[in-house]
Amino acid sequence: MLVKILVKQSPIHGYGVFAAQDVKKGTRMWQYTEGADTRHTAAEIDLMPHRFRSWVYKNRLGDWILCQDGAKFMNHAVQPCCDDVSDPIYTLAARDIQEGEEITCDYTTFYCD
Repeated sequence: MLVKILVKQSPIHGYGVFAAQDVKKGTRMWQYTEGADTRHTAAEIDLMPHRFRSWVYKNRLGDWILCQDGAKFMNHAVQPCCDDVSDPIYTLAARDIQEGEEITCDYTTFYCD
C-alpha cells in the first residue's frame, strides 16, 4: 500500500483495510510491485494452500496476482471508495477517504475469473 493503513476486523467481512490517514481523491493508494506482489500461473495457484488462494485474483490481462501486503484484505463494496486500473495495475482513491474509514474496492472491476 502507498498510504498508511491498519488491518483490523471489518463489519463487512472478516478483516479489512482501514485508512490510517486522510486520503485525497485521485491519490494512488496501491500499485503492483514486482517482488512485493507476485504473478502466478493457474498451475501454481492450484498448489498453494487454500488461505493463500483466497488472496489471489485473475486480472483483465490474464495474470494471477497475489498481493502480499495489506491490500489482500480489501473488502468488496458495490460503491467502493477506490477505483482499480488494469494496466498498469494500480488503485486510486475514487473520493476523499477519512482516517479510520474502511478502504473498499469493487472486485468486479479487476477480478476476471
